Amino acid sequence: MGVFVDNISKLYYIEVGEKGLCMLPLKVAGIGVYFPEQRETMEDFIRRGIPEEVIEKLGVYERRVVAKGQTAADLELEAAKIALYNAGLRPSDIDLILGITVLPERIGMANTNLLQYRIGASKAAAFDIVQACCAVVPAMISAASLLAVGQYRYILLTASCHWSVIADTSDPAADFPLGDGAAALVLVASRPEYGIISFDMRTDGRFYHNCGIAAGRDHKKPYYEEHAEKLLFFLDKNGFGGTSDFRDYALNSLPATFKAALDKANLKPSDIDCAAIHGNVKPLAEAWMQGMGVPAERFPLTYKRFGNMSAVTMLANLHEGLSNEMIKPGNIVALATQGAGFSTGAIIMKWE
Repeated sequence: MGVFVDNISKLYYIEVGEKGLCMLPLKVAGIGVYFPEQRETMEDFIRRGIPEEVIEKLGVYERRVVAKGQTAADLELEAAKIALYNAGLRPSDIDLILGITVLPERIGMANTNLLQYRIGASKAAAFDIVQACCAVVPAMISAASLLAVGQYRYILLTASCHWSVIADTSDPAADFPLGDGAAALVLVASRPEYGIISFDMRTDGRFYHNCGIAAGRDHKKPYYEEHAEKLLFFLDKNGFGGTSDFRDYALNSLPATFKAALDKANLKPSDIDCAAIHGNVKPLAEAWMQGMGVPAERFPLTYKRFGNMSAVTMLANLHEGLSNEMIKPGNIVALATQGAGFSTGAIIMKWE
């Protein structure tokens, strides 16, 4: 059974399977990543007093750090330029900019508005999606839906973080693994036989206070109240110290979401040709890979060189897979991520 949608000058179909799912047309026409030039290496971590055993446990041996005065918006601009160049498009071609920014330039104002002006995307609308590291999945689903109905033709998706400016140097787990960087995708409607086959998104607000950004080390005090302390990233390590609901959730929720999306697509883990995940540190990446059941050699990973870059990490891994020719046209590709709040998301797509 097929449902036909007239999308501008092209005709796209949405295939309705046994479970009533719709295939959404989505193609990555261009991808770009950008990292600050300044590096911190394992030697720098040790010099700053990070225990070597902690470095080995988390598996992050290098990260990029923004220069003084360099912001997430600066990183986004450079990544967007690269993605547009790779897509063969001009900024004026873009109809919509979707943004994912951990620390925007202004509270309550999207970085995408600034990017729209700075890059010269004069006809583009712009808005941010706020879901921490998990935001790429709802952003791509939103893009595919808007492309499917013909609302837009070219969508630019950007993700960025400059974690280093809020790293808590008194807490190794909330310091050296956090890297700075940006990534961008140019998204267009795919041909009918390609695109998003299935997706799954889940949220569990029980753990809202277990990870995030707060003023100082009082994680319960609202950031908008008067503070003498700077903003700091925090992670409730007590939850990882032994058996706990939070630890179980952190380790198992991403594989569970991936398997739900896989089941909707009527596929098996062995059917996945490449899996780009939010593999941000060694323990989580290894637990997720094992739980997903996809062969280990099909996971491109970058955390050893760049650390945890929030939503950028999954896109950097996707870029790694493309650069190493782990992804080819016709391949079945999985994207899976987890973000503070807490939410998880997974996409299964046939790559064009």
